[in-house]
Amino acid sequence: MLDLINRYEVFKDTLMGMATFFTLSTLNQMFMENNDFVRLTGYLWAAPLLYFFFLNMFRSRGLFAIQEFNKHAALGLIITFFVIVITSLLLTKDNLHYAIYANLGVSIFVTCTYLYFKIYKKGIV
Repeated sequence: MLDLINRYEVFKDTLMGMATFFTLSTLNQMFMENNDFVRLTGYLWAAPLLYFFFLNMFRSRGLFAIQEFNKHAALGLIITFFVIVITSLLLTKDNLHYAIYANLGVSIFVTCTYLYFKIYKKGIV
């Protein structure tokens, strides 16, 4: 298995991800005085730009791989939508930390359920 890994592709994908998160973290620190960057980041996270990154990464696997990615991405988006709604309903000034940790708990639970029931296997979704 290790011999089949294209180390150049792994290195390239790692650098792209590292540069992206480094840039986001740096910009977050630079623009602390207002929430414009927060709004922009929320849009970019939900916009097709990240989707493009993954499509670009998986295009060498062919059409079927991208179709499978799309199905599981759609499942993740639906679950994320509900997590956002639940988090938004829980958010108040008094329980900000609770809402964020509840979000983390729900996210971990949903991810563990996805992995435990092997929803990622072919034919499940």
